[in-house]
Amino acid sequence: MFKKIQSGLAKFFTKDKTTIVMWALLLIILVGALYTYNNGKLLVRDNMETGVADEKKVKVEEPKKEGEGEVKPNDAPVLGYEMQNVANPADLLPKDENSKFAELNPNVMTAEGVAGGDMLEAGYHIGLDSVGQTLRNANLQLRSDPVIAKKDVGPWMASTIEPDLARTPLELGER
Repeated sequence: MFKKIQSGLAKFFTKDKTTIVMWALLLIILVGALYTYNNGKLLVRDNMETGVADEKKVKVEEPKKEGEGEVKPNDAPVLGYEMQNVANPADLLPKDENSKFAELNPNVMTAEGVAGGDMLEAGYHIGLDSVGQTLRNANLQLRSDPVIAKKDVGPWMASTIEPDLARTPLELGER
């Protein structure tokens, strides 16, 4: 019985039919994978509204008759507060001039009439590197190194360090 089935399959699947069946199986597997992938994407719900108002939510209010349901300002409960007239806007500002801010930041006038004159010291910045190139190529040796010529190598890897031409060479035997 199995030999008949095997011989029947061998007669049916010739070389041409085998390639057609393989391509058909590959196509079926590809379509199944895409279908599964697409179903996974469509299961996500965003719970966003469509913009169409539901008829159940819309409620038309009828116009009220005059005197019905209105609240006048005099009828509103006061709850112990009284209205006060404010004539001057300066009354709304804090009145304490010696607050914590004033303690931390005093308004000091010097004898010369300069406000906050004790905050800076003259000559404090002398000796500091205030120019970008001054100590960038610092050489602390006794003998100076030879100056290496700077060459243009293109737009990349260009050095920004300039040679220190103001340094006097300290060499043995030189004047």
